[in-house]
Amino acid sequence: MKATKIIALLMVTFIYRNAFSQSIFIKGFIRDARTGMALSNVSILNQTQYKKYITNLYGAFTINTQTGDSVLVTAIGYRPLSIIISAAQANDIQQWEIFQTPIKLKTFLYHYQNTDSIAELYARQIKSNSLLNDYQHIFNRPKGAPLKYMPLLIIFGGCTGCITSLWEKFAKRGKELNKFER
Repeated sequence: MKATKIIALLMVTFIYRNAFSQSIFIKGFIRDARTGMALSNVSILNQTQYKKYITNLYGAFTINTQTGDSVLVTAIGYRPLSIIISAAQANDIQQWEIFQTPIKLKTFLYHYQNTDSIAELYARQIKSNSLLNDYQHIFNRPKGAPLKYMPLLIIFGGCTGCITSLWEKFAKRGKELNKFER
């Protein structure tokens, strides 16, 4: 007897709950706010009941909700839209048309620059420097001028370096060039 009263009480509770929590079937379309084109594969999530729906190829959808449910509409490249189903919406609107606003992306310029090695940069600088490429005073030196005076040329503005003087003094090829000039 006691068990039947409990079962009857539970049945009345469920019937009462179902009578006041009506399921609402909402149908509609999701379109782009700028162009008006239908958006397919848009995700519609009933966050209260954890049910997920996806629009078809023409942007059409049908969802099952109740008053007070929170519905989230998301699509790639568009701002998410959150809607709370109110009693007025449940009674008045059965056919929806939702417009998704596209996200504007920031544009940036990408510039690729080929960087050379430091050695190449210095080689170009040396090649373009007129002081470093002036060999005329070397070629126009007096014939038979001894190489021992070459360091004096360095001191007084000559362009040959110490390494060149050492090369001419001690290297085999430098000695041959010195003999050739005599």
